[in-house]
Amino acid sequence: MAACEKLLGRKAETVEWPASRSRRSVRVVFSDGSVIATRRKRRERSQLEAHVMRTLHTHGASVPAALAYDGEWLIQECIEGTRLPLVLVGDDLDRSRMLLETAAEGLARIHRIGTETGVKSLLDSLKLCSHRS
Repeated sequence: MAACEKLLGRKAETVEWPASRSRRSVRVVFSDGSVIATRRKRRERSQLEAHVMRTLHTHGASVPAALAYDGEWLIQECIEGTRLPLVLVGDDLDRSRMLLETAAEGLARIHRIGTETGVKSLLDSLKLCSHRS
């Protein structure tokens, strides 16, 4: 909470663990919404994550916006709503197909933007991206 308050200049109300307490990301809740705060074991990893997220988002990829990064904490936009895996297990097959198609198109766009901006080459050089075009 303190990192979010310092980096965003806003008073946080609470912290939630979206999946489990063993995860490195938490949801920090404010009176008017929430953000995701992440701290990685390795500083290099968090720097890379912030760079990739900012580059992709700036170029129109459907990824959360990186709101702040101080070398330790990456604060990102929280995309509210029901997660795709939970929606897909529902009974509406037509909706599931449509959502999967939209998700696949979004992933293809992210990969295209990654290639165009050099992010994919950077990740490949670091052996972090296993996808080969």
